[in-house]
Amino acid sequence: MTKVLAVTEASQRRLFFERQFEQARDNLAKAEAAARLALVSGGLVQVEGQGRAIVETTARLRGQISVKDIQINAMRTFATDRNPDLQLAQKELEALKQELARIEGARGRTVNDPAESNGRGLDNFQLLRNVKYHETIYELLAKQFELAKIDEAKDSAVVQVMDKAIEPDRKSRPKRALIVLSFALAASFVAVLWAFISEATAKASNDPQQAARLRVLRRYLAWR
Repeated sequence: MTKVLAVTEASQRRLFFERQFEQARDNLAKAEAAARLALVSGGLVQVEGQGRAIVETTARLRGQISVKDIQINAMRTFATDRNPDLQLAQKELEALKQELARIEGARGRTVNDPAESNGRGLDNFQLLRNVKYHETIYELLAKQFELAKIDEAKDSAVVQVMDKAIEPDRKSRPKRALIVLSFALAASFVAVLWAFISEATAKASNDPQQAARLRVLRRYLAWR
C-alpha cells in the first residue's frame, strides 16, 4: 500500500518515462511501417554516401534533443531552476542544438548527392530520417526508463509490516446488541428518575412551606 500511495520522486520519474517510452515505441512502429509500405509500393532508391551519413547524424541529433527535452521536463517536476543536474542538462541541450545547426548548415553548402535531385530521393531521405529519429528516441528512452525503474526499486518502504493481520473467523467485539440494551436501560432509568423528580417538585410547589424551601435551595444552587 505504501508503494501505491506514497509516490516518491523515483516513482514519478518512472511513470513519466514509462509513458514517453510507450509513445516512442508506437512512433517507431509507425515510421517503420511507412518505410515498409514505400518499399512494397514503389521501391526505395538507395541512399548512399555522404548524404546517408548526414541524414543519420542529423536524425540522431534530433532524437537526442527530443529525449533531452523530455528528461528536462521530467526533472522540472521535482527540481528547481538552480538544481545543478537540471542546469547541466540544459547546457547539454544547448550543445546538441548548436551541433545540429552546424551540421545542417554544412549540409546546405555541400549537398551534391544525386538522390536528392528527384522526388524519390527526397522521399527516401525523409523516410530514413524519420526511422533513425524515432529509433534514437526509442533507444534513449529505453535506457532512461530502465534507470528510473532501478532508482524506484532502491527506495525502501516507508512502513515495514512486522506481523500481518489475520481476519478472525467470527466477530467477538464490539457487542452492539449489549451496548444498545445497556443504553436503553440507562435511558429508561433516567427517564423514570426525572419523572419522579418532576412530580415531587410539582407537589412541593403547591405546599407554601415546601415552596419556600425550594426557593432557598434554588438561590443557593444559583449562587454556587
